Formats: sequence, C-alpha cells, structure tokens
Amino acid sequence: DMRLPRSTPAKALAAVLGLAVILTPAGMASAAKKAPAKRACALKAKAKCKKATLTRVKVGKVNVAGADLSGAVISGATFSGTNLTGANLSGATITNTTFTGVKVGNLNLSGARLSNVKFVRASAGSGQTAMARQNDCTAEDAGPFTEEWSLFTCSGGGVNMRGARIAKSISFLRSVIPNSDFRDLSAAAGSGQGAQLVLDGTDARESNFTGSQVLIGTRGNLAGPWIDSNVSGAVFNGALMSTMTNTVATNASFMGATWAAGTLPGPNSHVDLTGTRGLFGATSVLVVPAIQVPQVVATNIHEDGYWKTGVLCVGTSTSIPCEDKRVAVGQPVVVLVNATSPVEVTAPVGWTCTREPGSGDHPYVAKCTIPVVTDDSAMLIVHRYTPPPATRQVLVQSLGNGGMGTVDAHIWIDSLGAGGAVVTTKECASAPSCSTTVDDGTPVRVRMEQLNQGMPDGEFMLWCPGEVVDGQALNGHWGEPASGFPPPSYSYSCPAYTVNADTTATSWAS
Repeated sequence: DMRLPRSTPAKALAAVLGLAVILTPAGMASAAKKAPAKRACALKAKAKCKKATLTRVKVGKVNVAGADLSGAVISGATFSGTNLTGANLSGATITNTTFTGVKVGNLNLSGARLSNVKFVRASAGSGQTAMARQNDCTAEDAGPFTEEWSLFTCSGGGVNMRGARIAKSISFLRSVIPNSDFRDLSAAAGSGQGAQLVLDGTDARESNFTGSQVLIGTRGNLAGPWIDSNVSGAVFNGALMSTMTNTVATNASFMGATWAAGTLPGPNSHVDLTGTRGLFGATSVLVVPAIQVPQVVATNIHEDGYWKTGVLCVGTSTSIPCEDKRVAVGQPVVVLVNATSPVEVTAPVGWTCTREPGSGDHPYVAKCTIPVVTDDSAMLIVHRYTPPPATRQVLVQSLGNGGMGTVDAHIWIDSLGAGGAVVTTKECASAPSCSTTVDDGTPVRVRMEQLNQGMPDGEFMLWCPGEVVDGQALNGHWGEPASGFPPPSYSYSCPAYTVNADTTATSWAS
C-alpha cells in the first residue's frame, strides 16, 4: 500500500505511476466544446428581440405589433406591409432600409440612429385607437393654470422619433402619420448638411418638430399621384427649416425656427400659411408682480390669434416672474393675473387692462390685452389694487318759516380729521341749501345760522343726522336765539357724526 502525501506534485505522481500525463490548461477543455449557435429572433407580435441584428432581411406582412426591438441593428432591410404598431425600436441603428406600406401607429424610434431610411405609404392606422392622442387636448383651454407643455404634448398615435440621430436623408413618401413626435432630432457626427427629414406628399398634421436640429423640408409628392404635404397645426418651434413648397401649413407654429437662405415660403411656393404664427419672429412679454402683492396666485400669458389658445407661461410667486420669449409678433396676446385679493396691472402703451371678477379660490382677475404685439419687449407690472373709498353726499336744507318755502341761511359743513380737527369746510352764505361730497366713513359737523323771520317768539329746529342722546335717536333739536329778544338770528351746530350713507340735515324756523 503506497500512499503519497497530498502535496505530491503531479509530475512526480506521474513518474511514480509510470504514466504519461498531458496537462491541459484550465478552461481549454470547455473551449474545445463548440458553442451553440445563437438562435435568430422570431419576428412576431410582442416578441422580445432586444439588440437583434437584421441584415439584408425581407420582412413581409408580419404582425410585429408591440415587439421589443430596442437597440436592434438593421441594415439593408426591406419591410413590406409589416404591422409595426407600437413596436419598440428605441435606440436602434437603422441604415439603408425601406419601409413600404407599413403600419407605424405609436412606433417608437426615439433615440435611434437613422441613415438613408425611407417610409413609403406608411400609415398610423385608422380608427380611434390608432389615432388616439396621449393626452386630452381639450385640457389646454381649461383654465389659467394649464402647464406650458400642454400646447404640444397632446400629439400621439403617430411615429415617435424624438431625439433620433440622423446621418442622411430620412423621408416619408405619401405617408399618413399625423400626431407624430419629431422633437429634438439631431445630426449624427460627421453627417453635416446631409442630415435632413423630408416629407413628400405626407400628412403629418399636428405633429411636433420642436427643437429639431436637422433640416426639415416638406413638398408635394414628386413621383405622383400628386399629393400636397399637410403639416397643419404642427409645431416647428426652434427647428431648422430647409424648404417648404406645395404644403398645407395652416395654423402651424414656427416660433424661433431658422430657415435656410431664401427658403421662407413665399407667394409662389404654394404653401397655405393661414393662421400660422412665428414667421415674423418673436418678442418677449414679462409680467412682474410688485413686491407688495403676495396675494397673486398665478400669472399666465397666452395668445388668442392662432390655432390653439393656450397658456404659454405660468408664474406662481412674486419671486418668479412670468416671462415668455415665444410670443409671436403680429398676434394678439392676453395676460391674466389670478389673485385672492384685488390686483391691477400697469402696462405699456397699446395694452388695455381691466379688472374682472374671478371664481372659486381666485375671485379677482386682472386682464390685459393687446390686439397686435410688436417686436418691442413688453413689461407688465402687477400691483395691489386698493379701491378708492365711495363718496357720500351731505346735504343741509333750510325749509324756512314753518316749513312754508325756503329761506336763505348761512351754512357750514366741516370735514373732520384726527381729534375732531377741521380739515376742510364747505361754506354756503345766504343760500337755501348747501351740499358737499366726502369719502365714506368721514366724520363731519354741520353748522347753520338762520335769520329771524321777524316774529318775536320765533323758534329754530334742526334735524341732525345720526344725533343720539342717551341711546335714542333725536328727530330734531330746538335751537335758541343767538342773542337778544327778539333775536336777530338762530344758530345751531350738529354733533359730529360719521358719514356712511348720503345724509340730510333739515332746519325749520318760525
């Protein structure tokens, strides 16, 4: 029984056993085994084929709706009649590929890298489901607190190519893709001016091209049958524009868009620009709540002169002014300030500002409008509104001898200040009556002197508004002769009282 210690080296062991041992490096045996072939992705509805590679494939009328092909690499492929509704191709790299007669409702190509890709007769589908919008577009007009993006995020149901990188021309020919999202397209590195998106006889109404930095061109179908492109209601704010011919662009927005030299649509370009905004540039409107108006709840700016009336700006505090630099020159603008207590706005010449009743938690509204905004920036300042006090009338009447006809008298109406000091005096000499107006809540005192009517037992009575003695309102007060008998005159001074309504003091003499 030959037992070796566990530490005996392998070569020594081999010598002892007289065996020829071939030492194999670790892992070499497993590498010698043939790796199984990678199973190809089966294109079908809701398939999970992330980062799949499709080279020079021909895909026909296959239902790939809802499939996950994110990050796929597709090159030299053709898709004919394929149902790509809701398919996820985000982050994919697609080159030299043609999609013909495909369904692209809610097709997600966001962040994809596209080079020489053509869509021919692509369609977002029919019916309310495929054309449904992601958000309720009616909400944009619901009230003053709608967010700015509500103008542009109600599109949905078309192609989502937001943030895609374009290396060469991407074209849609005779396609129907309304409510698509082409925001923030960018040119792939090294593509230069070759990066462009072309709509050829394509219906892309109410799509969003905001901030696209690849050249966008629209035209009528050159290959026939003749079809004008349609981008009515689309938003091209801040986008790069190449040419636009034979296109329906009614009610579209081009705020901040940059046009290639000499390509701005003209009378011979056959472009319908009815109701468009932003072709003549933009200006800014700044609404600044003054420091003394913390009760301002929200401020918004919106335009009334184009396809969608909506809130462009919302300011919610005195430290955050409401500014919008995309107000289109030549369009009417409305500024609303919603508050919990009265406010008013001072605005530049040309604006009309009014105070209007609000509703709910914001019972006060200041509204400013301008029929056509110019290219001069406007600043509107919101102030606390303090209504001027209402005015009240103080009337003193002398009804003369026994109330039979008027008799001239000397009358004084004093407005009083702090401590009962006389601030102003209205004096009427030899007059049957005297009146003046004072602010609501003003203390006053009425004084009168009336001549004796020649009767030795003449008497004088003055009814004074608000006169109270021992908690009882007096209907009148008997006056006494001023001096002598028979007296030359009677005089009386009403106690001071606060005017909260129109008042009348009446005197009789006998």
